[in-house]
Amino acid sequence: MIPLLLLLAAPGSDPFGPPLGAPDFSGRPLTPPVPATSTWDRMFPTGHCAGPALQPFQKQPRVCPVAVCTCDSEASGATKGLTWVKEFHSAAHVPYPRYDLNGCPVEGDGLVIYEGMRFHVDPKSGNYDLTFTATVPAMPVLLRLQLTLTSSDGKEEYKLTLPMIRMEPPRDAKPGDPAPRTFHVAHRGYSSLFVDPKQAIPPKQWDRQTATLKAKIDDKWVITRTGTARFGTPVAIEDPNR
Repeated sequence: MIPLLLLLAAPGSDPFGPPLGAPDFSGRPLTPPVPATSTWDRMFPTGHCAGPALQPFQKQPRVCPVAVCTCDSEASGATKGLTWVKEFHSAAHVPYPRYDLNGCPVEGDGLVIYEGMRFHVDPKSGNYDLTFTATVPAMPVLLRLQLTLTSSDGKEEYKLTLPMIRMEPPRDAKPGDPAPRTFHVAHRGYSSLFVDPKQAIPPKQWDRQTATLKAKIDDKWVITRTGTARFGTPVAIEDPNR
């Protein structure tokens, strides 16, 4: 026995929505109704999505192979707009997990991030730049990094998660040659926690209240880093030999 569904509607109303309009016998196709504005468009009256300053980052990190030094002097000017810098004075190492037949770990080359990783912040725009140099073993490496920012009194803590960074040496690299396995990595991101509100106010208009404004995170905070790495090319799901 098939149940019947009874639709109730007020007199003069159509439960399936308004009609498409009067029929047109001229042979021209009927014009479909214009859909109502979506909820997403109502959030942004101009019809555009959120501005770029509201996104955590706009582009993937730039990963460039390090060329062999030509012994030419290179001019290194100061970067404009970067007002405070944190530098990691120690290297970081992610070991490549390998084991012998007895299950004992075997030491070998892994991912090395050299001393001098720098974290630059521009309080006026909220942009930050993270740059470092790394060497990988003779295989692709997928690096995940996260920065932890802690207030000077240790009561507040925030985290910045970077997009995945892939470093892949060329297939024709010579064995034992570190040049094609070494990369300069640069990533630019944004966080409203770095924005100093008084930077948008001309200094001539500052008052006592303006002087008290400051960014949530400034150069007094302590920055630490954590990361993991995946070595080798991941096996595709559709690979029958996986």
